Amino acid sequence: MFSIKNFLSSKIGNAIIAVIVITAIIAASYLPFLGIQGWIGILERHHLGGIIKIDDIGSNVAKAIYIHLMLLSAYIVTVVLEMILTFLKKRNITNLSLTSQKVVSFILLVFCSSLLTKVVILNLFQKVHCSSILLLVAFFIYYSFLFSFKDTYRKQEAFV
Repeated sequence: MFSIKNFLSSKIGNAIIAVIVITAIIAASYLPFLGIQGWIGILERHHLGGIIKIDDIGSNVAKAIYIHLMLLSAYIVTVVLEMILTFLKKRNITNLSLTSQKVVSFILLVFCSSLLTKVVILNLFQKVHCSSILLLVAFFIYYSFLFSFKDTYRKQEAFV
């Protein structure tokens, strides 16, 4: 039975958790060791500065907003590709219960995300320079997590 009290309390709880998580992400991005600039500084100290480089944008706030918009754009690319895969799955074009098609889908998602991010997103945000290897590793980790824990990729729904 539908209960408005349970519905509201769960939505309010989800909103509170979302605000806490977003606040934690923003706060962590400003810390010297957890923020993007901190990681870039660590990479440069270990002579790996060619992996990612961000040109001078101005103030730290402008730099944080610029980087967050770039990351949001890359996330939108992954969401669109996931929606396309879900559409293909619903139309029975792909069958993710087969291991071979799951592996092919995984590889295609990783490479398409990396390519779209490198060609489209990084051309829009020209102050960020990122190596292809870093993009491949980042999307490999992201999609590994999704394929491990998200029900969309774990099993094929039965259509009756």
